[in-house]
Amino acid sequence: MPDTSSLLFRSVALPFPAETVPQPVCDGEPGFVRLGEFAWRQAWDHVFESDRLPHSPYLNEGCRTNRIWIWDSCLMAHFARYSPAFPVEQTLDNFYDVMENRCSSGIQVHHPDNPPLFAWTELLLYRISGAAERADRLINRTRSLERCYDWFENGDSGQLFDWAAMPRLAKRLRLGYMWSGLPSGMDNTPRGAGNHYDGILWLDLLAQQGLAALSIARLAEAVGNPECAARFLLRYEQKKELMQQYWDEASGCYFDRLISHGREFCRVLTPASFWPFLAEMGTPEQLETAARTLTDDRMLGGVAPCPSVSRSDPAFDPAGGYWRGGVWVPTAYIVIKALEKYGCFDLAR
Repeated sequence: MPDTSSLLFRSVALPFPAETVPQPVCDGEPGFVRLGEFAWRQAWDHVFESDRLPHSPYLNEGCRTNRIWIWDSCLMAHFARYSPAFPVEQTLDNFYDVMENRCSSGIQVHHPDNPPLFAWTELLLYRISGAAERADRLINRTRSLERCYDWFENGDSGQLFDWAAMPRLAKRLRLGYMWSGLPSGMDNTPRGAGNHYDGILWLDLLAQQGLAALSIARLAEAVGNPECAARFLLRYEQKKELMQQYWDEASGCYFDRLISHGREFCRVLTPASFWPFLAEMGTPEQLETAARTLTDDRMLGGVAPCPSVSRSDPAFDPAGGYWRGGVWVPTAYIVIKALEKYGCFDLAR
């Protein structure tokens, strides 16, 4: 058995709240119903308690260390928001309080510049809960979502924070963002095509910041702050315009670009190429072209679609190779939600 004596958290003492989770109806495939219940019970295994965090219980991933992860927790919240018994709001509030130095817990944020998904997650949470008081607090009082957005717009690569386990690697440049594999979530991705990770402009971070701006604008409009909504809609439109410089007409996809060497396209196709569509930055015609890669067995199609790099890429590992061919739920989810944005429901399904 692993030594857990140093862990600052423990499994939640509460029983699984079976009566609060959605009950699927699928008479033709009863196995799907059992799978749904299994998924919810598995999610409950990731609900923890801690005396060291400001909000408990909370959701966490499965590494069993004294860390909390941004994009893991945000995407878990996308699932757990359908049950009021799951501590979605507490999970998100832990990040705001720790990152804004309102508490010192001993449990650190692992990557401070993990994908900035807070605003998008809060918008989806608001749409299902209707919690106007929470949205008003985040937009008008603490301004936590705006602070998270601004944090990515300012600061430098290599910065250290006492609340984070790893240094910041993201840095905004005039035409995009420097970043790296680990904080992007795609740890050993071959993006860069042999160049160092800090030698490319990462299209997904640009799209994610655009998505954050759009989500803040929509939340601000919902809680009656037209000034904030207009300000962030302008920021969104600026990033949307910039994103078109990442569209490769010859390949029909969005790609990272090199920082030097004439800012050439770095044509490594991964599911990250669909982040701009999730952020509503591409045209329907661009989505139609890019979506062809999802039905091509040589690219992102196949029996198990959405591999973490195109099957035709020299770095593709048939055994998965972590982010060099493995199929990951987060990026597959992003692709599905991007397709739904453009009404491609059959392909998404």
